[in-house]
Amino acid sequence: MPFVARSQHTGWDGVLHGGLIATVLDEVMTWAAIVGSRRACYAADFGVRLLRPLPPGASCVAVARLRQSRRRIFDTEAELRGEAGEIYSRSTGRYMPVPDDQLGALRGDLVRSEDCLSLDALFDG
Repeated sequence: MPFVARSQHTGWDGVLHGGLIATVLDEVMTWAAIVGSRRACYAADFGVRLLRPLPPGASCVAVARLRQSRRRIFDTEAELRGEAGEIYSRSTGRYMPVPDDQLGALRGDLVRSEDCLSLDALFDG
C-alpha cells in the first residue's frame, strides 16, 4: 500500500507520529490476514518496532504478508519501506476471524469500488 506522510501527521516537529505508523501497519496486516485466510478478520494483538524517524513528505510503501494460518489465529508481519528501500518500521500481529453473527454489520462498513478487491467471496463463502 503506498503511503506518504503529511506534515499534519507529525508527533514532533519533522517526525511522523508513531501511532499513525502503527495504524498503517495494522491496516496492511489486517488485509494480509483477510486475503490470506479468505475470512474477515480483526486484530487480536500486534506490536510495532520504530526503527528510524519517518519525516513528513517521505514516500513509502507498507508491505504485509500472512506468515502462518491456523484455524482461528492468523500470524502476520509488515514493514514500512522508503523509496530507497530503507525500513522505517516493522510489525508483527495476530488476527482472528470476525464471528459469523457480526459479518452482516461489517458489510455495511466497507467501501466498494469496481477497481478494488471483491469481498463477496470472503463474506458469503
